Amino acid sequence: GEQGHPAARLELERGAREFRTLSASINEMLDQLEQQQAIRRDRDAALEANRLKSEFLATMSHEIRTPMNGVLGMCELLLRTDLDARQRHLAETILRSGRSLLDILNDILDFSKIEAGKLELDASPFSPAEVIQTVAAPFVAAAQAKGIEFVVRIESGVPTQVIGDAVRLRQVLNNLLSNAVKFTEQGSICL
Repeated sequence: GEQGHPAARLELERGAREFRTLSASINEMLDQLEQQQAIRRDRDAALEANRLKSEFLATMSHEIRTPMNGVLGMCELLLRTDLDARQRHLAETILRSGRSLLDILNDILDFSKIEAGKLELDASPFSPAEVIQTVAAPFVAAAQAKGIEFVVRIESGVPTQVIGDAVRLRQVLNNLLSNAVKFTEQGSICL
């Protein structure tokens, strides 16, 4: 108490047995207080690091979206010009991939919203077949480059329109297909 911090300890060698037992108990209590203070400091540091990470992600996502929108705009303009079939296919693939990247950037912003408890799922009509086809296109080429067959199969019972969050569905499919292509050494991938 005189030293004013929990690192101070009482001597155990002197005094009656009762005082030694009391001193040992007080020292044990001081050890616990010191541990609690260390845990509080570590927790506060982790919370601050998490806050800074979220702030960084939100800032970087905003900064990257501007040039990404420029790339997408130029690609859309390119598609309005006379291109042969192969060039058109490549430009369309670039545009789809760029849009997927933009969706991912938006998802990073959503991650910040999730941490703040402010994420809202979209409930808009979309075509599941169209989402699947556009998501699959870049991965088909990557799989073929590895010598892996990539099959997209859409059952006849799949509705032409559903209500849901197409962006989140694209994100999940992108993650799954990316891992499928990355970790499949032989055989095929079927979506």
